Amino acid sequence: MFRLVHVRGELASERGRSHRASLRQSATESISASAVLRSLLSCWSAASRLTSGGAYRGAARYTDSLLALSVRTGDLRWNDQVTPHDVRDYDFTLPPMLARTGGRELVIGAGKAGRVIAWNRVTRSRVWTAVVGRHLNDSGPLPSLPVTVCPGLLGGVLTPMAIARGRVFVPVVNLCMRGSAVGYEPLAAVDPARGRGELLALDAATGRRLWKRSLSSPDFGCATAAGDAVFTSTYTGRVYAFDQRTGSTLWTVQEPAGINGCPAIAGNLLVVPAGAEPSTMSTPNPVIDAYETGPGA
Repeated sequence: MFRLVHVRGELASERGRSHRASLRQSATESISASAVLRSLLSCWSAASRLTSGGAYRGAARYTDSLLALSVRTGDLRWNDQVTPHDVRDYDFTLPPMLARTGGRELVIGAGKAGRVIAWNRVTRSRVWTAVVGRHLNDSGPLPSLPVTVCPGLLGGVLTPMAIARGRVFVPVVNLCMRGSAVGYEPLAAVDPARGRGELLALDAATGRRLWKRSLSSPDFGCATAAGDAVFTSTYTGRVYAFDQRTGSTLWTVQEPAGINGCPAIAGNLLVVPAGAEPSTMSTPNPVIDAYETGPGA
């Protein structure tokens, strides 16, 4: 179903240029889809990384929010705040996805709080919320003494989701941290390799979980849907192709370096960037690999 068609670490110059052009073209499609609504839909992250509740007062309106802006004027049309007065750095930052399902026009977003939320774009009300990944001490004020907080500063849904055939595919990072009302453990001391990952499929109309695959390493590798497959990758360099309908494994391969970027589809190629340096690899070798997909992918 898949085979390596390029030498690791290099792409043939002529073919490489055409493939990069295809990727640039694909990156503009979500902007065109939003323009049809005459609204620009965006997610907004927290204004401050300080976890102390005294860092700023009130709900800090518009942080951790879905914003709908006028494409023509930039004026705010409507918004909904997911985490008021965020003291856990639960940025709501992923690109919103548009869907027409169940007779409704939806916009679907997610972020570091580990919650996937769908809104009705016409009524501007929430349609469903799906809690994904591990959750512990993730709401309300933090205590004065450190506790385990899940998701941590590098947990939840950190990289873009995908939507296809009425399903929302969600990459999840389960990486907890110790935190309190006055701060978290130093981020530099956190080893992402100690975490775990998940890839889930949700019903786009209802948010109901259809299947879940547990992964041995954090899923910093996004969800990329093409044909019958959904692709993702882990921090320790494992690439997966799962069946969109059942979640069964179609194909997997180990890269020589860690992955914290998105596998991309360009024509019949799956392009995988591997350049992270997880503590589990003694000598990671950064590469860009391209795999030719079969008819079903």
